[in-house]
Amino acid sequence: LLRNLEDALSRYTRVLVNTDYEVGDTMSLLLIFLDRVLQYTLVEHILVLAGSVQLLAYLRQRYRTWVSLEDGVPLSEHYVAQYKPTFPLAPDTRICFSSVREMQLLTHAINEQDTTLCRQTYDLIIVYNLASLTAPWQWVLAYFDANYSVGFGSPSDPMVVRLFDHNVITSEADCQAYKEVVQRDR
Repeated sequence: LLRNLEDALSRYTRVLVNTDYEVGDTMSLLLIFLDRVLQYTLVEHILVLAGSVQLLAYLRQRYRTWVSLEDGVPLSEHYVAQYKPTFPLAPDTRICFSSVREMQLLTHAINEQDTTLCRQTYDLIIVYNLASLTAPWQWVLAYFDANYSVGFGSPSDPMVVRLFDHNVITSEADCQAYKEVVQRDR
């Protein structure tokens, strides 16, 4: 799946990783992807948006303890992370973790103050646990002008699929399992 994701990003700027089927630990996939992107690409700043405050807390905890598969060093020692979004980003920050609601409140507050949060603050936005495109998601994702967007979520909402330009990837095992279910149900 990671190979499929990296391949898709070499051709498209927006990609949705299908998490409808059992694809294993998608949070581990996200953390491995973060490490590889920051090590091997020109991406400087990443915004990771979580679907809920509880999920965000778990994601932050996993980030702090995740060890890079490349060199065995914790990611938190490699890349400075910000655990609460601010404007501007703290110096040396590579990754900003936020819930979608937290970021929506920040961008609304900045708009009300007549200041402009640079829409190009982030090179990559990663959306984690996107089930449907609700108003907060629409607001935040429309606000930023990132070079790349990667979503981890369900392609069952046509608006979500459209947001990622219909570039949905899934593992080959999931495709095979889906085909077997379809054949069985015929």
